[in-house]
Amino acid sequence: MPACSTSLKRQLDGLDIGCHQKTCRRCRKYRRKAISFQPFLSLEISSYSVARNEEASNLSPKAALHTKQVVSMKNEQLPGSRRSSFQIASCRSTGAMRVLWWLAPLFLGSLAGAMCPPRCECDDAALVVSCEDAQLEVLPIQLNPEVETVRLRGNRIASLEFSMAFYTRLRSLDVSANVLQNLGPGLFQDQRRLMELNVSNNAITMISPEAFSGLTDLRALDLSSNQITSASEGGVWKGLESLWELDLSHNRLDALSAEVRRKSSRWDDDSDCAPLRNLRTLILDGNIFSFPPSNCLAHLDSLRQLGLADNRLTFIGEEAFPATMGELQTLNLQGNQIASLTPNCFSNLTKLQVLDLSDNNITFVPTTSLARLGALQDLDLSGNPISRIAPLAFQALFELRRLRVSRLSELEHIDPRALVENVRLEEVRLELCPRLKRLPPRLFHSNPLLTRVALRGNALQTISAGDLPLRQLRFLALADNPLRCNCSLLWLWKLARSSAQKLASRNPPSYGNHTPTWAETAGGATCWEPVPLRGTPVYKAPEETVGCEASWATVLMVTGVVLSLFTLTCAILFYCGGGGRWCRAETTDTPSSRINGIKEHYPQPPSSNMYHQHHLLHHHHMGLGPPHMWTDPDQVVPPEYEYATTDGGLISVKKPSTSNSLGVYV
Repeated sequence: MPACSTSLKRQLDGLDIGCHQKTCRRCRKYRRKAISFQPFLSLEISSYSVARNEEASNLSPKAALHTKQVVSMKNEQLPGSRRSSFQIASCRSTGAMRVLWWLAPLFLGSLAGAMCPPRCECDDAALVVSCEDAQLEVLPIQLNPEVETVRLRGNRIASLEFSMAFYTRLRSLDVSANVLQNLGPGLFQDQRRLMELNVSNNAITMISPEAFSGLTDLRALDLSSNQITSASEGGVWKGLESLWELDLSHNRLDALSAEVRRKSSRWDDDSDCAPLRNLRTLILDGNIFSFPPSNCLAHLDSLRQLGLADNRLTFIGEEAFPATMGELQTLNLQGNQIASLTPNCFSNLTKLQVLDLSDNNITFVPTTSLARLGALQDLDLSGNPISRIAPLAFQALFELRRLRVSRLSELEHIDPRALVENVRLEEVRLELCPRLKRLPPRLFHSNPLLTRVALRGNALQTISAGDLPLRQLRFLALADNPLRCNCSLLWLWKLARSSAQKLASRNPPSYGNHTPTWAETAGGATCWEPVPLRGTPVYKAPEETVGCEASWATVLMVTGVVLSLFTLTCAILFYCGGGGRWCRAETTDTPSSRINGIKEHYPQPPSSNMYHQHHLLHHHHMGLGPPHMWTDPDQVVPPEYEYATTDGGLISVKKPSTSNSLGVYV
C-alpha cells in the first residue's frame, strides 16, 4: 500500500500521523509537522474524499448533505491544523482513494454517533445538542447542520467566529459561563431563525455595532453578568426589532443610548434605542445608573417590566418615566439610594401594578406620589428608615393587594387609620421592626379581604384578640416576638388548643397528611416572660400561666382599692357641694373684685348705687341666700322691706311673687 494511503488510514483510525520523507514525495513538506487528529476530523477527511466521487458510494440524503457542507468550507475559515488535514487529503493516490471508498460507508453508516463530540449528548430526533461542562474550547463544527438547540454552558469557548456559519437553523443557543470577550460585527448574520441567545456570565467588555444585525426573529437576549461598559455606540441594537426580553443586569452600564434631540413633542426616531420599540422586559439591575435612562425609555412604548435595582439612583423626578411608558406594569427600584420622590414622578405609569421601593433612604411613606398609581396591587417599602406610618398613608390605593413594610429599623408608631382605604388588601408583611412594641387596635378591621398577616421579629409584648380579624385569617406569623405569656394571650392559647382538639377528632389518614395551620401552633408565638417559660411555644404554656382566675388575696386587694377610691371621691363631692373653700375661687375684700366676680357668673342688673350696696351686704352678712331683687331708685319701697346701709342708701329685697315691678337676680 502506498505511504499516503497508509497515513490516511492512520488518520481515519484516530492516530497521530507524520509523513515519511523516503516513501512519499508529495507529503515531504509535512515531515516536520505532526498533526494530532481527532475522530471528527478524520470523518471530515473521509467526507471530503467521498464527496468527489459521490457515484462510487451509497450515501443517505442526510450524509450527502453533510458532506457537501464540509466541502463548502473555505480554507481561510479553518484553524491551521484543520487546513493541514485537508492538504494532506489532497494526495491523489489511487490506492488511498480506494481505501477511503471502502472505509467511508463504515463511518457514514453511523453518522449520528460519530458527529457527537465526547461528553456531549446529541438527539437527532429532537435536534438538540447538549455539551455543558464538556471542556470545549471552540464551537464544534461537526454537529448536525440541522440542529435547532445547542447548549454549551460551562466550557472554555473564547470565540464564536468560524463556527456560527455552519448552523443556520438554530432556534436557541446557550454559550453562557464561557470566556467570550467580545461580540464582533455580523457574528450572527446567518442565524435568522434564532429566537433565544444566552451569552451571560462571560468576560464581554464591548458589543460591536451591528453585532446582532442578523437576528431578525430574536425574542430573548441575555447579556447579564459581563463587564460591558458601554452600549450607546451607534447601531448596537440594530436588527433587534422583534426582541421582547433584554437582560443587561450586573454590568457596568451608565447609559443605553447617546443623547438625542427632540423633534417637537416626540423623541428623535434615529435614537440607538429605536430598534427596541417592541421590547417588553428590560432588566438593568446591578449597573451604575445615576438617573433612569429616560432618553432610551421614551422609545419603549411596549415595555411591561423595568428593573433598575441596585444602581445609584438618588432622586426620582417628574421626567424619569416618560409618557410613552403607559403600558408599564412592573417597576423595580430596590437597593438604590433614593431619598425623595416628586409628587408627580409616577403620574405617567397609569397601569403600574408592582412597585418595589425597598432598601432605599425613604424616611416617610410617599403618600402623594403613590396616590397617582390607581392600579397598584403590590407595594414593597421594606428596608427604609421610616419611623411613622401616618393616617391614610396609602391613600387612594383601592386596588392594593399585597403590602410589605418589613425591616423598618426606625418604625415605632402606626396609626390605626393607616389602611382604611385599602379595601382589597389580602396580605400584609410587617416583620423585623425592632422598635415596634405595640400593634394599633383594629388596624386591619377595614380590610374585609385580608387573609395573610406576618408579624415576625418585632418587639410586640402582647397582642389583643381585637387587633386581628381572626375570622377571616388563613395565615398568621407571630414568631420571634418577646411576648408575655399571661392572661392577655389567653385567647391565643385557647385558639391553639381548640384547633388541636378538632384535628385529633379527624380520621387518622387525614391527620397523617395534614400540615399544621397557624391556629394549631398559635402562629409560631413563643413566650419571653416569665423567664422559666422563655422559648416555650404559647400553645404549650401551662394553663395556670395564661389563665385569668385570681386568688382570694388578689380579689380582696382589688376590692379594697376600689372602695378607697370610691370613698375619696364621695368626700370630695360632698365637700364641694356644701360650699367648701376648695370648691370656690379666692376673692379679695374690695367691692370691685366682688362685683366683677358676680358679673362673670350672673346677668348684670341695671347700674345703680343701691345694687352695689346690696351686693356688699349680701356677701358680708347673707351668704348666698335666697334670690336677689332690685328696684328702681325712684320707686317707693314699703317700710317692712327697707334696709339701711352704712352710707344711707336703701335696698329693696322683695320676693318675686310680691310685685311684678321688681327685677329678679338669681
